[in-house]
Amino acid sequence: MLRQICRRGRFDAFIQDNAVGVATSDTPVSTALQNLSPVLLSPKQSPQPTLRLSPIFEAQYYAQAKPLSPIFYNLILAYVNNNPESTKTFRHFQQLPHPIDGNVLPPHAVVISYVEHKSRNYSVLSMHQGNASISFRRMDGFVSYGFIQEMRQLVLEGQMRTFIIISPHRPLAPADDNSNPYPKWPGFQCAMVYSEPVGIEQWIIIEEKHIIGHVPYYQRPSGTFGIRDGTLILIESLYRNRL
Repeated sequence: MLRQICRRGRFDAFIQDNAVGVATSDTPVSTALQNLSPVLLSPKQSPQPTLRLSPIFEAQYYAQAKPLSPIFYNLILAYVNNNPESTKTFRHFQQLPHPIDGNVLPPHAVVISYVEHKSRNYSVLSMHQGNASISFRRMDGFVSYGFIQEMRQLVLEGQMRTFIIISPHRPLAPADDNSNPYPKWPGFQCAMVYSEPVGIEQWIIIEEKHIIGHVPYYQRPSGTFGIRDGTLILIESLYRNRL
């Protein structure tokens, strides 16, 4: 059974690494691969248009919402207004008076504890520490690592959006990084960070589409490799470099 699981994993990795060529060619091999992996879009297929949620659904959904803390509210507001993909600018709900056609970010959101993304479950840290440790791509394009602290859902412009609040790991100071052995052994695909979390003022917002994958970690006590503070060893190879 283990060998079969490994074969399937290698097959799925091959499909994903060659997804563009498989989806856009019309050879017997590509047809067979599309049948075995239906998530690929063939040239005759196209993504389904995104449906807008009705105002009635939005009102019913917000009936189960809870107030956002000022910190989380400001984080989400800054994220949606600074996101290059945003088509509209949202106003703070306390920025009165609002214009008739103004877009106001709701001060309430639905609290959730986990999401399923690409067939994987991701949870908040208080629910499952392993599922909360992730790698993700920031808006500046760089890959980062951290823990999922909270999740909030809002309906904006008729679309359900899940905002994931991340506490990124604290990088090693230059003096401690000199004692880190892993840069000398890149084949291990490991990184070291401090285990002490950053302050809430450094938390950031991402969405599901920014998640790359889970990141296993190993907590090490103070004194490891001569580093005074406690550290985490992050294992970056779980998602097999599929960014």
